[in-house]
Amino acid sequence: MKIELKISHPDFLQDLQISEVLKAYELCLKSVKMYEFFYKEFKNELFFRLWQERLILNDLFNYEYEFVFEASLEEAYILALAQELKIVYECKKASLLCKNSECKDLIFRLWASSVNESQKALKEGLVGLNEPNINSFINTLLKDIIK
Repeated sequence: MKIELKISHPDFLQDLQISEVLKAYELCLKSVKMYEFFYKEFKNELFFRLWQERLILNDLFNYEYEFVFEASLEEAYILALAQELKIVYECKKASLLCKNSECKDLIFRLWASSVNESQKALKEGLVGLNEPNINSFINTLLKDIIK
């Protein structure tokens, strides 16, 4: 995936040269496409809301990424939740390395929205699908993904 910053900000660009910072942004940008795809596939309002919340990143970055995935609605929720957990992990690492305050602030906002909004909504959505033993299933799946 190629990312270009739409704004001219040398300090921000310098932070984007740090691989951990770039990886955090890449995951967030990929989530924009993932939520768009899942919304169009399932007409699910939660995916629409999460997609719209992340669209602000399109104002900052030019990037190309195509997301195509064949999944059930339950699998889409689990994949989205796993993506959010990866985003939180990478944002934590990136926040320690950012020197530019605007870059650090954006990383923090992405982290906070994932923890406080996206993950919570996705977990509630999964429970609403009546998936049996969902917490146990998610914990087992995520342990494998995060390794």
